[in-house]
Amino acid sequence: MQREQYYLDLFDFDYNILEKANSSLGYKHTSETISKMKGRKNLLGYKHTEETLAKLRENQTNKNHSVENKDKMRTVWAERKLNSSLNLNDSTQENNLLTPNKERKKIKGKIVVVNNIETNVSTEYISISEAALALNVTRTTLRSYIKNKTVFNILKQDPSGNGTIKDKFLITVKESSA
Repeated sequence: MQREQYYLDLFDFDYNILEKANSSLGYKHTSETISKMKGRKNLLGYKHTEETLAKLRENQTNKNHSVENKDKMRTVWAERKLNSSLNLNDSTQENNLLTPNKERKKIKGKIVVVNNIETNVSTEYISISEAALALNVTRTTLRSYIKNKTVFNILKQDPSGNGTIKDKFLITVKESSA
């Protein structure tokens, strides 16, 4: 590649050759190529011919899944349905805080302790990512609260429906004993 670059630098070519070896830096598309690329949205709005549609339809209707594959698809579908219904039921942040996912495999890392200042209830999470998921914030935000040792405020709906409640949490990290 060094030799190729040497010859590219040595000679002055009149035609469209790249300036750097093994790089597309300096390549200029022709106006014809640019006009072909403009407005193209990768088959968006593309109409298949009737012949192609018939072939696609025939291909899909003749598919036969094995019993094993059908069972796999059923279980995946059932799990997806179950997870979506659980997410709807556990959408409140309080439920996520009180029930951390203890079924996950223990990992080497930092245990995050989320302490509710008002009720003095503390919850431990096995990682910053899990705590961020439970608190519905990004890991970066959580790290900044840990680093600055500031109080994390969450506004949530009052159970009676009259306004909002402000929960205050202090987030700390303790090293795991692995």
